[in-house]
Amino acid sequence: MKLTRTDIIRMGRAANPWAFIPVGVRALEVAPQDRDVRYLLAANFAHLGLRTPAREFVATLPNETERAVVDLRTSLDEMPDDLVSPESLARTASTNLEALQSSNPRAASDLREHFAAWLRSLDGAAHYRTRDKQIVRRDLGRTGIAAWPGFGDQMTMARAVLAQHMGKCGPFERAFVIEGLSPPWFFVETMRRTPPNRVGYQPRVTLVQADPLEFLSGLAVTDLADQLSEGRIEVFIGEGASREVYEAFRARPGVQAGVVAIATPGTRKRTAPPLGEVLAQCARGQEADHHNLVTQIAERSRGQRARDWLARYDAAAHGEPLRIVIPTTRYSTYVAHASHGLGEAFRRLGHEVEIIEEPDPWSVTASTGVLEPIARTKPDLGVLINYTRAAPYTGLFPDSMPFVTWVQDAMPHLFDTTLGPKLGERDFVVGHLHEATVSALGLPDRRRLSMPVVADDARFHAGEIEPALARELACEVMAVTHHSETPEAQRDRMCQEATGRTGREAVNRLHERISEALRSPVARPAKLAKQLAVEVVSELWGSGATPEAHATVRHQVAMPMIDRALRHRTLRVAAELCVRRGWRFRLFGNGWGTHPTLGRFAHGPIDHGEPLRAAYRSSAVTLHVCAGGLVHQRVLECALSGGLPACAVSVESFAPLLARARAELAAAGARAIGEDQFGELYALATPLARDWANGVEALGEDRPAFVRMPHRIADPGISAPPEEEDPTWVLGDLVGGNGLGFVDERSLERLVIRASNDPAWRNARGAEIAARVRERLTTTVLAQRMIRLVHEELRLQAGTIRAAA
Repeated sequence: MKLTRTDIIRMGRAANPWAFIPVGVRALEVAPQDRDVRYLLAANFAHLGLRTPAREFVATLPNETERAVVDLRTSLDEMPDDLVSPESLARTASTNLEALQSSNPRAASDLREHFAAWLRSLDGAAHYRTRDKQIVRRDLGRTGIAAWPGFGDQMTMARAVLAQHMGKCGPFERAFVIEGLSPPWFFVETMRRTPPNRVGYQPRVTLVQADPLEFLSGLAVTDLADQLSEGRIEVFIGEGASREVYEAFRARPGVQAGVVAIATPGTRKRTAPPLGEVLAQCARGQEADHHNLVTQIAERSRGQRARDWLARYDAAAHGEPLRIVIPTTRYSTYVAHASHGLGEAFRRLGHEVEIIEEPDPWSVTASTGVLEPIARTKPDLGVLINYTRAAPYTGLFPDSMPFVTWVQDAMPHLFDTTLGPKLGERDFVVGHLHEATVSALGLPDRRRLSMPVVADDARFHAGEIEPALARELACEVMAVTHHSETPEAQRDRMCQEATGRTGREAVNRLHERISEALRSPVARPAKLAKQLAVEVVSELWGSGATPEAHATVRHQVAMPMIDRALRHRTLRVAAELCVRRGWRFRLFGNGWGTHPTLGRFAHGPIDHGEPLRAAYRSSAVTLHVCAGGLVHQRVLECALSGGLPACAVSVESFAPLLARARAELAAAGARAIGEDQFGELYALATPLARDWANGVEALGEDRPAFVRMPHRIADPGISAPPEEEDPTWVLGDLVGGNGLGFVDERSLERLVIRASNDPAWRNARGAEIAARVRERLTTTVLAQRMIRLVHEELRLQAGTIRAAA
């Protein structure tokens, strides 16, 4: 675009010096006597903090008495020096090289070999620092715009470019490949915008530079030590940089290869072959790997029948190990621990286990990362927490292979009615089975196993602990939870994650109504979640709401909100109690240090191993607050470790006991004594029915006069849930004389006093629970029951046994 002098003058007065200075310098090459352009160049250099070139232009102005010129000269005299000495540049580069040594020693070593040559290259240039800490180079042997190579506001440009690329892949940003570190602002901005996300992931950042001297120039600009020392940084320098990038990416075949490629403007020497071609070749290579592995697995599994699989399980029953793969993710603390714990349990039973997991916190598993272990190990069983083989690993696990979905959480997709038809005859589901999940998956009873969460019996046990660790962790009350996000912050996050305006409105309405409801004690949190979810879904979606929408809002929004609010409220009560009594309260988990009211009690995260076992053992009680139930991993781990759980209870804590009481009444042939609109009424005629009534009464409610059988389950053939799903079986007495439950500050205080003053009682109660946990609720027991479930179904499918009538 051709500019007139008027346009140029207007630009010079627009307070955008980065844009004007290159134009103004070129204008002087055409009209060197233009006084106005010279003045505007001086003013714009001064605006950037570049005192030296500003003074040079002021000195050439003919009328030095003009007020504007005098004021400019005065301001320049007061400005700090802008010149950056070669010695200063060398010190900064050396410091950054030391940091790079820790993460990329080979690149650092190569750069040191070029350090002397780079120092010599500084002799022909002057370097100036701007107000915003950028450095501009001026080649002393040149004139005009050629003397200012790469002049421009790359810091602002970097921010604009990165803003375009961020947030397009949800919480898992693609890796970044940056060609050129001089200047370093694209690298700096990339690092600034990619701190660890809430699950600990950070994208890998690869720096590539064909010319080592250019890279050293980038190292000399500013302190990059913290960024360059991060483990996610990889650096490739020199003529072969492109080839090394290709080799590095192909050496990680199981990691997603998608990247954001950025070329730093002004990079003089580009890589050969071009970096874009190399990255495209990496992506094509991974696609070819995927196709080859799929073909290999399909050919091997073609024609595999139930008898073939049965032969493997029969052999395993006589000592030959099964081959088991367990995909997991390091980005879920619980899922990762549970997967590894189950894997160790399978190994203790003599089987071979491959855990499929991201190798580091800056990688995301690609399809090839799942396919390769399947092709290599030829597994006899796949186990995956909360997901079926149909999602998210569609087409990766062969249909003929036995596959267990281990349900731990009420994930939205597990209520998707379109999921069931995608499952095959060798799909199994084990774990915490919601009614809606069972209905959605549509699997027959013989391929389902209801089981609560379990604890790792190898990691958590009542063995001795180090005395020093015991003294360090000793306290009256402890809690361990990563749910440090406040209810208000949780609402804000859920709004950001919600789909569309309606989803955000649902989150806001639920938060408001839950906050109001929890101003009073809530005896039935799950019922409250269901009630509020129905209200909000009906208001916002109307008659078009699907069962999946109801399940998602209830289990993924309402219930987590209620759980979070109850958890934080109870922890505040416990903290206030401990302060009043002079007790020690230790709160372990991520993020508590910044909590507005509980931060003073935070002790950081604690390793899910010996330190956590010692903490359970060393506290008088371990708090458990969970609206979803009491048969929880933390409770089981605590008891196995020799600790004592103190559990916040509600009427719903007795819901599993009520279900068992109904089954007991049905099995006893009890007759209804009445009926109402909700179901048939039965007398409290069995031990479990009376235990349930006693428990509800002990919580301060009116003693129930009967057991109601809702119409949908009033059936003589009704089956009881397993005892191990009932906290009154696992924990024993909840609210009686030996009860481990509390409902308020007073009942918690009584429990802590007894546990602190009567260690024999504390230890005996913990040992009772631990014995029941070891019997039915450990990873070892779960592993055994999973294999037995699959084995029996294979015998049925192979025709060696008949289905039960």
